[in-house]
Amino acid sequence: YHKFMATSVPLKLVIINFAIFIALRLIGIIAMIGGWDINAVVDYLALPSPLDILAQHPWTAVTYMFTHYEVFHIIFNMLTLYWFGKMLLLRCSNRQLVWLYIYGGLLGATFFLVGAQLFDGVGGWLLGASSAVIAIVIATAVLMPDFRISLFLIGSIHIKWVAIAAFLFFALGLVGDNAAAHITHFGGMTMGIIFALL
Repeated sequence: YHKFMATSVPLKLVIINFAIFIALRLIGIIAMIGGWDINAVVDYLALPSPLDILAQHPWTAVTYMFTHYEVFHIIFNMLTLYWFGKMLLLRCSNRQLVWLYIYGGLLGATFFLVGAQLFDGVGGWLLGASSAVIAIVIATAVLMPDFRISLFLIGSIHIKWVAIAAFLFFALGLVGDNAAAHITHFGGMTMGIIFALL
């Protein structure tokens, strides 16, 4: 516990996300052996688009942004969260970073829920930290676009170009394979801009 509390805020968020991921994967193995459906567990953490189900599971507006089940999904999100989170701490406090993560996730959830009511292609159950993470990426790029970092095999590069690459991954759907994921990402981007401007 004390070691956890002594770690940086970005690392704390990464640890929480991975702990939930590992727990779900272990439950998934048990489910496979027992012949029951892991989705019954995941659906208690993922954000549902039907408003009547959401009313019964209101906590999912928060739990979904800490819940992953696909390996590539969590690895990409957590690497991005850690790198950009550490950089953003040069310009904001630990408390601000945590709230940006939460607000990015909440606005992403709002975009998802509104989109699900307006468009047939958006809906289902949403999970993953993508909107929270992209909020941190965009806020960092807006606040200090010319901050330089060193990347393996590339060398020194302005953070704005890394952010643009991350933006393309999220916005063009290379992370996430459905309309729900795409519209949620734009909620996170919007929050990142709002945070930086304020």
